[in-house]
Amino acid sequence: SSRGIQINGAHTFGSVIRAYGFLKDLEGAWDVWTEMRSRKIIPTSITIGCMVEAVVSNGDPEAGFELVHELLEDEKTKPLLNAIVYCSVLKGFTHQKRFDRVWVIYEEMIKAKLQFSIVT
Repeated sequence: SSRGIQINGAHTFGSVIRAYGFLKDLEGAWDVWTEMRSRKIIPTSITIGCMVEAVVSNGDPEAGFELVHELLEDEKTKPLLNAIVYCSVLKGFTHQKRFDRVWVIYEEMIKAKLQFSIVT
């Protein structure tokens, strides 16, 4: 990485992405995500959740939803997408009062037969 930190595992990448998101440094989060993907490191569902949450919590739920769709196209990451990841996007659109998008995502979750929990 250009920041001088050597990271080798998906869990560590997730922690760094989460930190950048918390610091409102989306460019940093995307840099780390891109580095991880370029090194062919498969993210965990938690790493995916950290990246989606970083994007959504910094005011861009649409980009978070686009990332989910991008990951759905990859056979290695598709099974890692769960209700928790989708809920980050739902929360982002709810905060923006964009209930048309909330409904689209909810319907997609039903169609994908995602396992719901008390949180979702």
